Amino acid sequence: MVSAIGSGILLYQNDTDDETPKAVARLDVGYYMNNPRMTGTGPDGKVLYRISADTAKQSLQQGGITMEAIKMAYAPETAIPWLLVADTGNIPPDGNIIYLDGNVIATSEQEGQLPTLFLTEHLEVDPDQFVANTDRKVTIVNAGNRIYATGMRAWLREDRLQLTSNVNGKYFT
Repeated sequence: MVSAIGSGILLYQNDTDDETPKAVARLDVGYYMNNPRMTGTGPDGKVLYRISADTAKQSLQQGGITMEAIKMAYAPETAIPWLLVADTGNIPPDGNIIYLDGNVIATSEQEGQLPTLFLTEHLEVDPDQFVANTDRKVTIVNAGNRIYATGMRAWLREDRLQLTSNVNGKYFT
C-alpha cells in the first residue's frame, strides 16, 4: 500500500503474513515549491514586504523554510525603496528574522538619487522592524564612492546606517 499525504510522501507496506513491524520510509520535506511568492503584512494587515525565490522547502524536523535565489522587496505601499537579493535564505520556525546568505546585495533607490548598494555575504533582516544586521564584511557603494567595514546595522525605514568596526573608504568628488 502506498499513500501520499499532503505534500510529503509516506510509504507503508502492509504485510499480514509477517508479524514483525516494517520500517516506514518517508521524506523529511513538509513541502517543496518552485517559484514561491510570499507576502508579509503588519499588524494593520497592510503589505510590508514581498519575497520571491526560485525554490522553497520546509523541513519537517527543523520546521523552518529554506529558499534559493531570493528577492525581497519592501512593498511600494511602505515607501521604503529597498530590494534585497541573495543566493540562499532561511526563515526559522518563529518567522521573526530572515537570514540571507551568499552574494547578498541590498539596494536603495531614492527618487532623484543614485542607488546605494550594500554588499555582504550574510544579512539578518527583521522585516517587521525594517532593520538589517551583519557581523561580516560589508561594502557600501554610492556614486562611485566605496566604504568598507566589518559589521553593519541598517534602519531601513529611517535610511540610517551604523558601521561597527574597521571602517575605511574611498570618496571621489
